[in-house]
Amino acid sequence: MGDCCTACGSGIAKIILFVLNLIVWIAGCVILGLGAYVYIEADDFSSLIESDTIYNFAILLMATGGFLFLVGLSGCYGACAENVCCLMLYFGLMLIVLIMQLAGGIMAFIYQDDLRAEIETTMKNAIKNDYDTNKETEDSIDYVQEKFECCGAMSPADWDDRTLGKPASCCKETDCNPSTSGTTWESGCVDAVDDWGKQNLLILGGLCLGLLVFELIPMCLACCLRKLIKDD
Repeated sequence: MGDCCTACGSGIAKIILFVLNLIVWIAGCVILGLGAYVYIEADDFSSLIESDTIYNFAILLMATGGFLFLVGLSGCYGACAENVCCLMLYFGLMLIVLIMQLAGGIMAFIYQDDLRAEIETTMKNAIKNDYDTNKETEDSIDYVQEKFECCGAMSPADWDDRTLGKPASCCKETDCNPSTSGTTWESGCVDAVDDWGKQNLLILGGLCLGLLVFELIPMCLACCLRKLIKDD
C-alpha cells in the first residue's frame, strides 16, 4: 500500500477522499430518510406484525444514516486539515458503520423469509378476534385492504365468520355494499403485503451491503493520507 500511497500523492488523496466523503455524507442522508420511511410505513402495519424486527431494522438504518452523516463531515475535515488523529478517528468510525450496515443487510435478507408466515398468522387472528374490538387493529386492516386492493388474509372468505360480514375497506369503489357479489376485491392481502415487504427489505438490504464496498475506498485513502502526512 505504501508504493500506491506515494504514487497517489497527498494532494490527490485529499481531493479524492473529500469527494468520496461528500458522497458518504449524501448516502447517510438517504439511508436516514429510508429508515424513517420504513419506520413510518411499518407503523401502519403494527397490528399485523407481532415482532419488533422491522422496527429494529428501521432504527438501525436511521442510526447508520445519522452516523454516516457525521462521519462524512469528519472525513471531509480530516482530509482538508491533514489531521492525523482526525483521520484515524474517521477510520475507526467508518469501521463501526461497516459493522452496522453489515448487520442491517443480513437482518433484512434473513427476516424476509419469516415475513409472510408472520403476516398470515397475525392477520387471520386479527380478523377473527380483534377487528371489531380494537380500533388500532381495525385501522391497520382497513389501511392494508385499501392500499393493496385486497380483502381478507388469504381471501375474502376470511370474513365469513364475522357477523357483519366484509368491511367497507374490501370494496372496489366507495359507498358499495360489501355483501353484494362482485363489489369487493377477490385476492387476499398476505401476498400483497409480503411482496411489498420483501421488495423494500431487498432494496434496503442491498443498499446496506452495496455501500460496504464503496466505503472501503475512503478508509484505505484515509490510511494512505495518514502515512503521507507522517512521512512529511
